Amino acid sequence: MATDFFVEGTERPLIWYYKTKEEEIEYFTSPGLHPTTGETLRKITPYIIQTYVPKHIDRKSSFVQ
Repeated sequence: MATDFFVEGTERPLIWYYKTKEEEIEYFTSPGLHPTTGETLRKITPYIIQTYVPKHIDRKSSFVQ
């Protein structure tokens, strides 16, 4: 599945994130506060995408059956 992270042709984010104490990333579709911790969500950046977003390889074995 392809995800748009920014408004096309701009650097305006469409995704915000929160990094847990366990270094896991939770993604959100709007800015605001984390629903559990109350901490401010951060704008997605190219660095976060490259470092934390899993890459999908288009091959049959990568799909859940």
